[in-house]
Amino acid sequence: MTADSLSDSTDRNGYRHYKSDPAICRDCPLLASCTTNAKAQRTIIRHVWADAKERTDANRLTAWGKAIYRRRKETVERSFADAKQLHGHRYARFRSLTRVACQCLLAAAAQNIKKIALCLWPKPNRPAHEAQCLLPKSPDTNSPRHFNHITKHPAENRRSLSAA
Repeated sequence: MTADSLSDSTDRNGYRHYKSDPAICRDCPLLASCTTNAKAQRTIIRHVWADAKERTDANRLTAWGKAIYRRRKETVERSFADAKQLHGHRYARFRSLTRVACQCLLAAAAQNIKKIALCLWPKPNRPAHEAQCLLPKSPDTNSPRHFNHITKHPAENRRSLSAA
């Protein structure tokens, strides 16, 4: 079956139906191995996104693709697990698509705030000045922003702010 002998139509599910030209296929010596159709016409069904899926599968099977797929359980899947366990994604708390979407957006915002806080807060084995270097530079000077009111722990911050 040659490319010029194909005529295609697409159904509502996104599958293209390619049909060969019976006039060409009737004279082909490989007709018996190609199709058993009485009209001497072969039909091939292929999804419109099949090419993209094949390219993605080819990328996934490379060494780089395998390495990055291994990291998925540490990053993406962990985020979904946290959303399920810690942020109420096990069950929808509301009814209606809009309200459930708001619940998901609030949970995602909470996860992002936690991620930002972990990046900004100095780790026990990392000096405080290195944590401040992770902050973006202030627009008027070339020095990082300094947070003089931040002490070791948020509870101590509350005590120091209320004492002042």
